[in-house]
Amino acid sequence: MRLIDILPAGSIACLLALSCGVLPVFADTLPVSAESLLALSADSVPQAPAPAGGATDGASKDTTSASSNVSAISGVKSGLELVGSFDEMMPRGVAVSKDGRVFVCFPRYDQNGPYTVGVLKDGKCVAYPDAQTNQWDATNAGDRLVSVLGCQIDSKNRLWLLDSGRVGKDVVPGAVKLIALDLQTGAIVKKWTFPPEVALPTTVLKDLRIVSRIGKDGTAIIGDPAPLGKSGLIVIDLETGKSFRRLHGHPSVSAEPDFVIFAEGEMVRMRVSEDNKTDWTAGVAGLALSPDTSLLYYSPLAGLALSSISVDALCNPAVSEAAVEKTIKSLDREVGTSDGLECDDKNRLYLTDVENNEIWRRDANGTMQKLVRDERLIWPDRLCLASDGYLYITVSQFHRGPWFHFGQDQRQRPFHLYRIKVDDAPAQSR
Repeated sequence: MRLIDILPAGSIACLLALSCGVLPVFADTLPVSAESLLALSADSVPQAPAPAGGATDGASKDTTSASSNVSAISGVKSGLELVGSFDEMMPRGVAVSKDGRVFVCFPRYDQNGPYTVGVLKDGKCVAYPDAQTNQWDATNAGDRLVSVLGCQIDSKNRLWLLDSGRVGKDVVPGAVKLIALDLQTGAIVKKWTFPPEVALPTTVLKDLRIVSRIGKDGTAIIGDPAPLGKSGLIVIDLETGKSFRRLHGHPSVSAEPDFVIFAEGEMVRMRVSEDNKTDWTAGVAGLALSPDTSLLYYSPLAGLALSSISVDALCNPAVSEAAVEKTIKSLDREVGTSDGLECDDKNRLYLTDVENNEIWRRDANGTMQKLVRDERLIWPDRLCLASDGYLYITVSQFHRGPWFHFGQDQRQRPFHLYRIKVDDAPAQSR
């Protein structure tokens, strides 16, 4: 829990006054110096981002108290490495194949970019599987890639793509779908759509995990953060295409009440006008599977909760919702809000911290270790732990987007994809 979440307004005002002189308590922005003072006043609150211009490594700068269940990682072999830069489009999802190809998703939030799925090739990003598949119009949205948010590679070497179908805030009719590409040929080998009771008007298909052992051709679990509706999970049989919702509106997948995300010292709020501002209440964002795929780990974006749930119960439509909910376990995390999760073969979770420019690792016993802190990690978004021992990190600058700043785009080009050597293997069973 962050100090700013629990202090009464008067106490916050005193701290701000001591640090900055005079500040309005309920202003939309909070200076970094004030946020730092708040962090120093709490035992388990990570320090706010340092001023831009200098990168710091979590191994050498631990801002948490010794009494906290948090420590710094000592086994990181190298620092943050730049993998790719993107001149215009904002990267979100990332997946790395066993042969080392890096795939990146670029949702068309505010522009009609040349492609929404790309692969890094000879230091450049090109459309995947080709430019034509990434081109669309209102007449062929069901057969083309429109706005892909998440991707995952399964045990059969297929790249699964979550097409949210949203260009800007609007859903393109017939565009919401799940597609699989054969990575040997680039051909589309599966395409599933969702009925209206599963893909709701507020649904945003964001992230997914594939469980190969359930069903004849595997089962996918999809996160729906629904920032303007009720969050939940979607389960789909990859052989039949039958899908259903789970945990619809359940607290564990929903934004925490009155929770406000802070990034770069500023509240993350939808700002249309001075009279039209709302907090960003996105629910379940990060997903990860345990090595044996018996557990799904998940967390909301607007909140500090981290939970696990039985995969077998979740994916079995014959199991009641009440019985599924009984398998939920709340887990400790002690760090800022996350947009992406990943798990290694030792059942250790990796978490992004979008509020503090950090990546963390949670051991199976609950110990939180800071992997890296770097001012270049401006909203570390999605994670992929590859077989080469690198953890790949997309940096989206999501909170700087025009939807949060009265239509003014504050994101700075180019966008980046980084990686860091952790010498851990991904969870093998998919």
